[in-house]
Amino acid sequence: MNEEKKEITLPREVQRQMMKFFLSTSIPRIKREKELLLSENKTDGSSEE
Repeated sequence: MNEEKKEITLPREVQRQMMKFFLSTSIPRIKREKELLLSENKTDGSSEE
């Protein structure tokens, strides 16, 4: 099968909604996970420097 790569352009309003969703869900989750990792590293007593 020879499939061409086709570009799909979403309407601007859909792009905005997707970005708002990403900003309201993914970024707080990533921040929370990063804070958990940092707090675990501080409490386990090991230094990885």
